[in-house]
Amino acid sequence: MVMQRLFLGFIVAILVSACGAGPNGKDTVARKKDFTVGKWAYKRLLDIQESMEQEKYAEALEELEEMRENESLRDHEKALMWQLYSFVYLAQEKYDKSIDATLKCLALDALPESTIQNMRFSLGQQYLAREMYEKAIKTLEEWFAQAQKPSPNAHYIIAAAYVQQENYKKALPYATKAVQASKKPNESWIQLLLTVYFELKEYKKASTLLKTLVELNPSNKVYWTRLSAVYSELGDDRKSLAVLELAYDQHLLDKENELVSLAQFYLSQGMPMKGARILEKEMAEGRVNRTAKPMRILADCLLNARENDRALEILGEAAKLSKDGKIYLQKGQLHLQREEWTQARKAITKAIERGNLSSIGSAYLFLGIANYNENRMQESRSAFLHAHKHKDSEQAAERWLELLRM
Repeated sequence: MVMQRLFLGFIVAILVSACGAGPNGKDTVARKKDFTVGKWAYKRLLDIQESMEQEKYAEALEELEEMRENESLRDHEKALMWQLYSFVYLAQEKYDKSIDATLKCLALDALPESTIQNMRFSLGQQYLAREMYEKAIKTLEEWFAQAQKPSPNAHYIIAAAYVQQENYKKALPYATKAVQASKKPNESWIQLLLTVYFELKEYKKASTLLKTLVELNPSNKVYWTRLSAVYSELGDDRKSLAVLELAYDQHLLDKENELVSLAQFYLSQGMPMKGARILEKEMAEGRVNRTAKPMRILADCLLNARENDRALEILGEAAKLSKDGKIYLQKGQLHLQREEWTQARKAITKAIERGNLSSIGSAYLFLGIANYNENRMQESRSAFLHAHKHKDSEQAAERWLELLRM
């Protein structure tokens, strides 16, 4: 019932100041147009107002229909009648009917200019509610052209209409004015301006707005994550990570993908041990499952932190959970580096069996090296021959095969 709240509040003012007369029908102020209201019409208008205040909309419409049948109504009285028709329909959110009534009211051009302006602004809002954005914008722009001091709310409304049309450049000055002119920060208005900044790729300005939103509502996780994303877009990974750290410390990051992404961020920024600690803590508390992907990332963190023993243990667990052989191959390579030939051979064999490797030739090359160092020459030669069939491992396999021929 948004429109009802917007318009019912000034019905009394319309009847008193816009009519310019009391029940006796005499003008109180000399005007160019006749804004007098007869006793009968005045009584009906007050009755309709009372019905609306009591939310008796059916009664209000019956009274309006009775008034409409009176062929002796002056244009001013008709305009007031159509205005109240509009308000009744607005209160019921029947926008098609309210728009029609508003247009009929405006067509009579029989209200004071200030009231016509109010009705024009109302019409723009009605078009917006009906998602008739082009008409809403045209009407609101006409209103702005004559408005003396448009309110911040008026700027917000037309900015919202332009955003719905995806015309962000046109929305920008209105959305900016709405935020700057408001005495108290309005979260929804700031969000609208933020949308405009994002669409126009004004990331520096967006970061300033997001800091304001974080201050207004520090428990809103979206603001923190978007601020981090903006800093990343600006190339400031240090600030991007710092924002996520603050969000994590406030227990705002509670989804598995958020926690795993934070660990990956630490890893990419050269802080693998922090990433490992977060994953181990969140796995222990059940917010991150011990599935293949987070386990592999944990292993990567441990490897980069040179915690190879722990990394091998995690890789072993992750490999069993994985559907392909990639983690087994990673485990086998680590065993090769540690000159643990038997463990390397077993892990690489598993990797080849599981399949879906990015380079099967490299896997056979590693298998050949493990077999060679175990003095399993026949198996080693067979593995190198397989590796020789693939371009990325052909030359290295050739050198090993020459060594075996000696």
